[in-house]
Amino acid sequence: MAQRFTDRLASLKSETTSEDKSGAYFTNILTNIDRYGLSIVHVCPRENEEGLNYSYSIGLYDTFGQPEALLSGFPVELAHSILNHLAKRYADGFIPQSDIRYADFLGGGADVVFRPMLSRFVKPTMLSCAWFYGRDFRFPAYQCICPDLSNVFPWEDGFDPSWRSRQALLYEGAEITPLEEELLS
Repeated sequence: MAQRFTDRLASLKSETTSEDKSGAYFTNILTNIDRYGLSIVHVCPRENEEGLNYSYSIGLYDTFGQPEALLSGFPVELAHSILNHLAKRYADGFIPQSDIRYADFLGGGADVVFRPMLSRFVKPTMLSCAWFYGRDFRFPAYQCICPDLSNVFPWEDGFDPSWRSRQALLYEGAEITPLEEELLS
């Protein structure tokens, strides 16, 4: 594993115990970060409830000095795969650039784009990440955004509007819809 950019993992490993259920949850996060360079949290609506699922990384900033990442509206398995791929790319020296199309995350000819998340969305969506960084919400975070089936992104002409409800848009300049408001509540 690469040299760490913060000392959070070592600090928390010495403080966290797995004696209770929440302690086991946090111990698992630390174990994953130590082993893989990140841990992944999937937030899904409860069974029989409406809502948007999302997934995010914990530990990428600590491990590689690169932004944490959040994906909304992706199936859990795909989100997990994308975040693991991002960690592998970070380990190889990848530095994501905002608004650049990357073709090797989804496959099938679809690109993804990374954009910095607005801080007002980081706090309510990435709580376990905030725990890891000591309640300090200043860690960098990008949203990984996927296009519609024609590989058109929400800010581009020709985007299929029926896809707008599939992922929240958490970056500067995105329209705030009930989907984004749901994540803020």
